[in-house]
Amino acid sequence: MTPEEARQAFATAVDGAADAIDLGRAALYLAAEEYPALDVEAYVRRLETLAHDVAELPLETPAPLGPCST
Repeated sequence: MTPEEARQAFATAVDGAADAIDLGRAALYLAAEEYPALDVEAYVRRLETLAHDVAELPLETPAPLGPCST
């Protein structure tokens, strides 16, 4: 991926509603601008695997954005 392609891919990735942006992919496109040989899709798969692996782990502390108790 050339730096120009990476820049365009980033722009496309962040074009839209903020809650719909894939932050991992967007960050990898930014990195690909500096590191053209970066395999974005391979790292996206790694991030997805990590997310899957920890998704079922119990939280020992409340979620940081959990409900407020007043």
